[in-house]
Amino acid sequence: MERVAFLIEDTAERIGCLLNPESVVIRRQAGVRARRSAGGLVTGADLADDQLLYSGGGNTELTMNLLFDVSLAGSSIATEDVRDLTGPFWRLAESSQQAGSCGHPPICRFVWGKNWQMSGIVAAVAERLEYFTQAGQPRRSLM
Repeated sequence: MERVAFLIEDTAERIGCLLNPESVVIRRQAGVRARRSAGGLVTGADLADDQLLYSGGGNTELTMNLLFDVSLAGSSIATEDVRDLTGPFWRLAESSQQAGSCGHPPICRFVWGKNWQMSGIVAAVAERLEYFTQAGQPRRSLM
């Protein structure tokens, strides 16, 4: 299977991953919420559950762990610092400073193989750096 990539829609930039994720968690929330009033939740004496308000829409969230390692044998990447590869992912979680963008993060498309594509934004990024050189440059990253 092809490796995972992220395509930035505004710039057509492709951010590729060295390896595919070990696992992907997909979470979907329907567009419902508990009905509220100015005084709090709307409840009744005979109601077993909170009343729901159907607000439409909803959201889908993907959570994955990506491994980057510049010391892997056979890699075509020529860098000693793995942050050269992971830096673009940090920028995907930043609000845009371009005119007319309304300050939202860039819209990107998650692409894995020929049949799996999802458009959205990167809402959060976390990174664990490992395997440091003598100069203190990280060579491995788990995002």
